[in-house]
Amino acid sequence: MKFRLLGPLEVRVGEEWKGIGAPKWRSVLAALLINAGQVMDTDKVFASLVVMAVIGAVIMKLQRFIDRRAAPWAVNAGASRE
Repeated sequence: MKFRLLGPLEVRVGEEWKGIGAPKWRSVLAALLINAGQVMDTDKVFASLVVMAVIGAVIMKLQRFIDRRAAPWAVNAGASRE
């Protein structure tokens, strides 16, 4: 089996790349793939999922923060400077 981790998580089925639809399955598969070749007990998988969730939440907050800060400049982006 082959997997793509960068961009959307995908698995190769025959000659096609297919996305993993369910978010929970994507998360578990990503945790297992990132730790490939290691024994993963349920506690370690759970810890990996928690870390990924926290990182995802931080990234979303950072994106919202940047969007709010960039909004005043975006409104005037087309205005000419004099």
